[in-house]
Order: sequence, then C-alpha cells, then structure tokens
Amino acid sequence: MAQALWNLLSNAAKFTPAGGDIRIRMEVYVDAVVLTVFDSSSHIPPEQRDRIFGWFETLLGRRGHGLGLAFARLAVEDHGRRIKVESNARGTPFTIRLLWRPPDAGAVPE
Repeated sequence: MAQALWNLLSNAAKFTPAGGDIRIRMEVYVDAVVLTVFDSSSHIPPEQRDRIFGWFETLLGRRGHGLGLAFARLAVEDHGRRIKVESNARGTPFTIRLLWRPPDAGAVPE
C-alpha cells in the first residue's frame, strides 16, 4: 500500500502544473481508512478514467511510461480493494478505501 500511495503522489507531482495543489487526506472510520490524493492537474474525461490504470497507458499527451497508476491499481487490488478516480475542472482526486479492524483494547501486544 505504501508503494501505491507513493505512485499516486509521484503521478500528482508529475502532472500538476507549477503553482498547482497536491493534497493528501486520510479519514479514519471504525472499519476503514480512506486515503485520497488530490492534484490540480487537468481534467480527465469520464470515458478515459478507466484507461489510466492500464499498463503503458498515457492520456492527453501526458509524458510518462504509463506504469505508475497500473502498479498502484495492482497493489490496491492485491489487498482486495479498489482505487477510484474522479475528475473535474478543479482537479483529480484518487481515493483508496482500506478495510481494517482496530486493535482489540483488551488484547496483549505481542
């Protein structure tokens, strides 16, 4: 999961224009942690959003090898989860929801 987060941040840094925003948000719930990496890069049309997770896919004339998001998707899916992307005129958030169980308050640490 660390590699998936790194790939999302690396992708955001690569495609966010100078003076743009990159933000990370972590929300902790009873049964899940939701990580969102937001960047103010250009809008990705809805019909192309699934393609950006494909191997060797680059869109909108963007530079790169098309591997970072594919590896991020693979890492997330290997943990039984999905990565979600949205995009609008303000930017592009990538969201990962991880299910987890908090430690038992009565458990003795190993």
